[in-house]
Amino acid sequence: MRLPRLRSLLAARTRFGLSPVRGNQERYLYELACDQAPPLWQTQQFAPMQWTLDQLGVETCRSLLDLPMLQRPINDLLVVHASLRNDRDTIRPYTSESELEQMFPSPAADLIIRGHNHYGQMRLWGQRQLVTCSSVGLPMDGHMTAQYLLLDRVQNGWRIEHQSVPYDVDAAIARFYETNYLDQCGPMAALFLREIVTATQQFVPFLHWYNRWKKVEELSLEQAVKCFLDGSYWRYNTAMNTHSS
Repeated sequence: MRLPRLRSLLAARTRFGLSPVRGNQERYLYELACDQAPPLWQTQQFAPMQWTLDQLGVETCRSLLDLPMLQRPINDLLVVHASLRNDRDTIRPYTSESELEQMFPSPAADLIIRGHNHYGQMRLWGQRQLVTCSSVGLPMDGHMTAQYLLLDRVQNGWRIEHQSVPYDVDAAIARFYETNYLDQCGPMAALFLREIVTATQQFVPFLHWYNRWKKVEELSLEQAVKCFLDGSYWRYNTAMNTHSS
């Protein structure tokens, strides 16, 4: 919900009769459209989200709350965006079973399918399978491919296949320029472009470091993004270490 091809994605949902679950990006747009978002979201730091709201319109963004938070196509299959607890839980290989129990207090399903992480993984959890689907449009495992999950019902359960297929990365990059996304969305748009080009996380790591840098030096958003992308942020890390000591 933060890249320059959103109308076509929503149109495909209607055309093919898709029934997606609501994730954190849909909630962000709903909150922004209903004036429920924090004041920070009106700043340049969240210009891509503001751009998305302008492109889709307030009415469409408000309707995103109508999307379900989970799907149960059949009894032993549960589909969520992140977890039953919320839409932003991240599950890593080292996430403890006690934490999983808080995320899925009563899953009542042998197979749990989720996304949110933007990279695929599979984990056995007791008698259950916990499968994280990657991302078609924004994978973050370092491979610039469209990634998705195929599920086939078989006699003794499910056949699960992670898929990775080539797509026209150059065309995706061109959309950033053809739609004026880079100019209209400011410095943060460059981070999303880097995510497409490298298939790695940029936005979240940047915010982590930016919030720390601001404590030791006055730094504009544009300066911070430039330092992050060109690798010169090490000097701010040095300043933070000096400041903390």
